[in-house]
Amino acid sequence: MPRAPKKKKTTISSAKASKYDAHHKVIDNTYGDFADLRHQLSESKEDVAERSNLLKMFADCPDSQRSWLLLEDYFDKLTLARKDFSLDDWWGGVTQLHGDARLEQLALVFMKSGRSVPNELMPYADFSRFAEVEEEEKDFKLFKGLEEWMFPPSPVHLDAPRASLKVIARVVEDKDIPGLNRLAIEIHVIRPRTGDRIKSLEDMADLTMRAAHEQELFPAEDWKFIRWASDIRHDYDVEAELIPLEGADLLKWLVQWGKTNRIEIEGANDSVKFMGRIIEMEPSLHKEKTNLYFTHLINLPDGKSCQISDVIFFSGEPALAFIDSEVFLLRNSPPSEVLGNWASKQKAPVSKLTHRLLTNL
Repeated sequence: MPRAPKKKKTTISSAKASKYDAHHKVIDNTYGDFADLRHQLSESKEDVAERSNLLKMFADCPDSQRSWLLLEDYFDKLTLARKDFSLDDWWGGVTQLHGDARLEQLALVFMKSGRSVPNELMPYADFSRFAEVEEEEKDFKLFKGLEEWMFPPSPVHLDAPRASLKVIARVVEDKDIPGLNRLAIEIHVIRPRTGDRIKSLEDMADLTMRAAHEQELFPAEDWKFIRWASDIRHDYDVEAELIPLEGADLLKWLVQWGKTNRIEIEGANDSVKFMGRIIEMEPSLHKEKTNLYFTHLINLPDGKSCQISDVIFFSGEPALAFIDSEVFLLRNSPPSEVLGNWASKQKAPVSKLTHRLLTNL
């Protein structure tokens, strides 16, 4: 049975390297488990012996410049070049070794680059060491990612930032469900020459494409938002200048930015906050003159309560509610249509309630 082709790392390869890779790939796919044997049989003894002599001289050569020339000759025999290997600085590690250890390191360079090890170099290929190196590099990438996430490097500005970004939020009515709302987002980019311009998520992606020039113009926190907005743009209308959010989409933005002052409330000197706190609707009876009304009070996490009229309810799931400048999760919320209608009405005479509702109250 032909063996499954191994997943190879992406490398920058020349036309010669493509020929080398194609040759070995054809043999692997054609001969399967017998590919290694076929590799040995496909080359003449003279070619292997010639390359073996080059390797022996390369392994014992004390001069780094001459070693480099010998390795160039060896690569040329394989129709390869130094640039066809991984972009790591592997040459420094090779020159520090001598003898068999140098050849073992060279074989490791072939394996790390995802290329077949030549026949004459195969005795020095340590696959156990290769597995260890792969695991070490995997761990390094993990911890490097954790480092950049927990302690992101701050870009060095040669001058003071010359551009800034504001994210403005406004509450807009959900036309599909009366009584419920959405939180609409506008992204403003402010530059000295062009002034305040509203930008789309696609514009955020354009800025990241020009990161070498644009990043130094923005403060670090602004650039963090630009990168984030560019990454999530495909979930929305990338050309829209007003981004309406509800349910899970709104929650995603709030989880990311709710503990910062990033999302400002339009017309208010405050920002949208989200601390993951939960509120509940509690049935209540309210007397006005001689009439008795049914309504709900909103129980807040601090033990206080407020009227339903003080709350802005958002569409979608999970149910979210806006009180003052903070967004809360709404526990055990009614269906969206019921919540919207009740948020519009807010109270009703007890005489209009159903018999079962009155009995349970």
